[in-house]
Amino acid sequence: MKKREGKMSKTPLYSDVKLCKPGATVDYENGTPWKGSEVSFQIVNCAYPVMHKHEYYEIPIVTGDAISHVMGEKRYKMERGDAWLVRPFDEHALQNDPERTKDYRLVNFMIKPKYFLRLAALVDENLPEYIEKSEIPLRFSLDGMALSSLLNDCVQLLTIDTLPLENRKAQCKFLFMQLLSEFYNQVVCKKQQYPQWFADFLTKLHNIEFCCLPANEICAQMSYSYSHFSRIFKNYTGVTLVQYITKIKINYAKELLRSTAMTTLEISSLLNYESLSHFNHTFKSVTGKTPREFKKHCSG
Repeated sequence: MKKREGKMSKTPLYSDVKLCKPGATVDYENGTPWKGSEVSFQIVNCAYPVMHKHEYYEIPIVTGDAISHVMGEKRYKMERGDAWLVRPFDEHALQNDPERTKDYRLVNFMIKPKYFLRLAALVDENLPEYIEKSEIPLRFSLDGMALSSLLNDCVQLLTIDTLPLENRKAQCKFLFMQLLSEFYNQVVCKKQQYPQWFADFLTKLHNIEFCCLPANEICAQMSYSYSHFSRIFKNYTGVTLVQYITKIKINYAKELLRSTAMTTLEISSLLNYESLSHFNHTFKSVTGKTPREFKKHCSG
């Protein structure tokens, strides 16, 4: 007699964040004010213990007690401030630690795959390939100050109703870029043998508020003169500090032109350019197009 085979259970596959948002404050697709946004986040207050997969990228960040993060067949402990980059189709679960989890809280960032790869390339053109091929745990951490700042920014984005929708979307993307930069610093830059202080500086430079300061003020905050620090920077990176900053700012501008309804004047002001004409000139010198031509090309 032929033995009857049992039914194999399948790992849940989630293509929409709203299917796995216990305790979430923000809905990825349908919640105000994030409808149609490529990047979103949730504030989560209970575990999701079932092994599951996604069709999007995800970065859970522990903001409460330690939890267990199960990846495949391995179990890892995540403490307050620990974060993990979860790729599409990585099988994982976020579970309570029986001995330590009394206050389960996460901030969970989510991003659509094509958009993630685009943002990762803004940090480093080789970063998308590194993430896709990596076989090591893609984990990193935020110190107390960085975690507090992130939480404060997230709460403000949820509660300040006077902030225009497009600005909220832009700020959400900037927060995600900062997380990517921190990941890049801790996981990738270690292999490039930068001194730790310089790797930390590169991460800080991807913070849009810091990046938009005048170059001499940035150097002063590092306790160097502009000329001295510029030489150090070029020795490590092969480009000048101003060139590096300009690349970051123009990449941000391109992303805002491509994915938001912000005007050129609003973007110029956000990136702290002296004037609209200065922004237009810099943008064209880097991209070969004016901001208006670039936006028209993207929407065409």
